[in-house]
Amino acid sequence: MRVRAAYAGSVISFLLSITLIYAPALSGLAPGLSLAEIGKVLSQDFIRRAFIFSLTQASISSALATLIGGAAAVALTTISSRAASPIRALALLSFMAPPMIVVSGFTALYGRGGILSSAVPPLRALGEGFGGVVAAHVFYNIPLAMNLVYSTLVAVPRELVDAVRIYSGGRLWPVIKRVIIPYASPALIASYALTFIYCFASFAIPLTLGGPAYSTLEVYIYYFYRMLFDYEAAAATATVQLAVLAIATVLFTLAYARLPPPPVGRRVVAVLPGRKYVRTVSFAVLAVVAAYLTLPLISVVIKSFLDPGNGLTLRGYERVFSPVFDQAIGASGMRVVGNTLYFAVMTAVIAVSAGSFLAFIGGAVADALLTTLLAISPLTLAMGLLNMYGGFLPAPVLIIFAHTIAALPLVVKSLRLGFLRVGREIADAARVLGARGLFYFLRVVAPLSRGSYFVAAALAVVVSLGEFGATYLIARPEFYTLGIVIYSFRGVRDWPASYAASTVLLAMSATLLLLLSRRLERWM
Repeated sequence: MRVRAAYAGSVISFLLSITLIYAPALSGLAPGLSLAEIGKVLSQDFIRRAFIFSLTQASISSALATLIGGAAAVALTTISSRAASPIRALALLSFMAPPMIVVSGFTALYGRGGILSSAVPPLRALGEGFGGVVAAHVFYNIPLAMNLVYSTLVAVPRELVDAVRIYSGGRLWPVIKRVIIPYASPALIASYALTFIYCFASFAIPLTLGGPAYSTLEVYIYYFYRMLFDYEAAAATATVQLAVLAIATVLFTLAYARLPPPPVGRRVVAVLPGRKYVRTVSFAVLAVVAAYLTLPLISVVIKSFLDPGNGLTLRGYERVFSPVFDQAIGASGMRVVGNTLYFAVMTAVIAVSAGSFLAFIGGAVADALLTTLLAISPLTLAMGLLNMYGGFLPAPVLIIFAHTIAALPLVVKSLRLGFLRVGREIADAARVLGARGLFYFLRVVAPLSRGSYFVAAALAVVVSLGEFGATYLIARPEFYTLGIVIYSFRGVRDWPASYAASTVLLAMSATLLLLLSRRLERWM
């Protein structure tokens, strides 16, 4: 009976995912699903340049982020778990930071008149153009690589580490060759593939830091759809992008399946020999990484109180929280803040509700289906939602729908981990006493997994706060969020208001992530 129930749950999960998620997500591709249209798009020089740039910057960004993150992960295993925890929490904040905050941070630190670039002019290369796009992508994805590799290294058997140390006489290279490389390789490959997916489909960062000369395919999807109203060209471009993302998603799935399960509880194995110079190098690596991840965020806060040429000011915050209609954004600042919070709360409620159902009945099938969502970019998703539901659903509903789909992979993963931690003996005892189906879930599984529900809800809120591409394509000015308003303020060169909006958005995200940082470590 249990096997039949699991099979039925997987089938239901599969059908619901196809109907409610994949059908609308892929319907936007329909106008461009022809060889003639794809060939027409690829025959244009600027699309070929965008394709080459997308591949180039994604490859370079992924390689740098994976190498730096992997080195930071090895360094983390040489220090105590208490010292590692704040660094991992900081990394989580950087990884989940909304993209427009990262853009604002790199502009504030490395752009024209930036805090560091003013003193060291060559650093301007990190605040704009090709260098800016790569630097921002590396910022985003160092934490991803660091945590994947770290979770793998702390699962290394202690006896293996001790044996290699003894037989190598404490030398460094045998430990690297026999332990670190074999165990870390799948995590490094998975990190590279996942980072490549995020960078290849990037929108906000190349749109703002790159400019027209450094546009990705995702930027041209928006250009075709919203500026030229050429839906066929937008769909064809999205189809080309989807093909590349699908290959990277398969690579990620294969590599991720080879990762060892993380250990239960806190366990840090000092993989490298415990020599003084090893710890010194480790602390130096972690200090550089921590500075790279924190300085852009700190710069945003500092710049929000500075008005170029006029000194200290609160004018930016006054504009962000003003109840008066603002022509630059097409709504009042207070309405934008309200929109942002409303979409985030609704996303959390719907994503956690739907995620509970999928995680409970879908099992591994739900995991596999939601992993494939990585291949669907935010703009492709938004086009599909507009194509399927735009004729009868209002924009706020479509925005919440897009945010919910974007949040579901993280929500389902955190809930699945919580459900799996329910003791087998407890589950068996509940079934013996007659607990089945919905009653078993509500009375046994959900109460024992409440910690995972807090994490899932927080992640859903953070994803909603940071979503930019789909919202920008769908929303009209009266439904703008803080992420879009940051971009609008940059467009009219109101830097204090742009940095103030970034600071408010950063405060929202950081508060949630830092409050739940210890819980979040369990699935990182």
